Amino acid sequence: MTVVVCGLGSVGSALLRLVAARVEQVRRQHGVRLVVVGVVDSRGAALDAAGLDVPTVLATKEGGASVGDLPDVGVPGADAAQVLSRLGAAGHPVDVVVEAGPADLRTGGAGLAAVLAARAAGAAVVLANKAPLALAWEQVVEAPGPAVRYSACVGAALPTVDLLRSVAVSASPVRLEVVLNSTCQRVLGDVEAGLSAAEAVAAAQAAGLAEADPYLDVDGTDTAVKLVVLMAALGHRVRLDEVSVTGVREVTADLATRARERGEILVLMGTAVPAPRPREGWTLEVAPVALPRHHPLARMDRHETGLVVHTDVAGTIAASGRHEDVTATAAAVLRDVLVVAGTSTPHAPRP
Repeated sequence: MTVVVCGLGSVGSALLRLVAARVEQVRRQHGVRLVVVGVVDSRGAALDAAGLDVPTVLATKEGGASVGDLPDVGVPGADAAQVLSRLGAAGHPVDVVVEAGPADLRTGGAGLAAVLAARAAGAAVVLANKAPLALAWEQVVEAPGPAVRYSACVGAALPTVDLLRSVAVSASPVRLEVVLNSTCQRVLGDVEAGLSAAEAVAAAQAAGLAEADPYLDVDGTDTAVKLVVLMAALGHRVRLDEVSVTGVREVTADLATRARERGEILVLMGTAVPAPRPREGWTLEVAPVALPRHHPLARMDRHETGLVVHTDVAGTIAASGRHEDVTATAAAVLRDVLVVAGTSTPHAPRP
């Protein structure tokens, strides 16, 4: 199976490391030979129909250079569309395009362009970038063509999308609760320990858990996007601007202390409930919430994320996952690639 990886930041690089480490295991367990034939960063691309040398690609990125500068295989300034076009014209159509670049929630940016190019080229798509889903769901997911997988976009390695779809086979969700932003989990934990929200954000940045501009996390946008994606996966389309969003910037140590004294835990929670009138769809909200300690999302530690789905006939189902770095997200991407290959299911590999 030939793969092009677009976006060589933390997730894309972690995926390449994972592929390099597990290529033989994947071949033995799943009967799939993964061949990375193209990589794209913000300054160029590299391609080789016979397969790129992944350690060389990683060393190039670790050295601060662009893959477009690699001898023989590099193409400075090239984007995903050009990589797909060149490989296709040479008689080597690509099987899967992985989009792992930064999320541009204003225009979709290079990530959306890469996904649309992949769809036009007849390649399957695996996403770790939420923006194309939030901005162009119909074009990206519902348009005819090969498979599109995106479980890595919501909950890292926690299979949230597959879980919800499995539940919805025989039951109807009536309420969804999610805590899906690791940065906010860390920030709220530090606020509980006595830091101000600003100090807690700075600490998360220093630890590499928050971006230089952390607004997507601490303002609640990241959780809102994930909630929108989960609802879309269930067939309920809600625009991002229809979600009521309050972040964690205004949470104080005093507020956290008072919650703790009541036996409660503060989390940034996303909720989805049916609107009062069926034709009005669903109401989505993201806000800091004080949960009783017996609530499944309050029992998690600050390194965990999770969700709770309440249903009409299947009771209440909760799941959580612990992940401290981007390797878990890369593992979810690899899982989706193997599902696309048709040699695995979302539940277990072939023995």
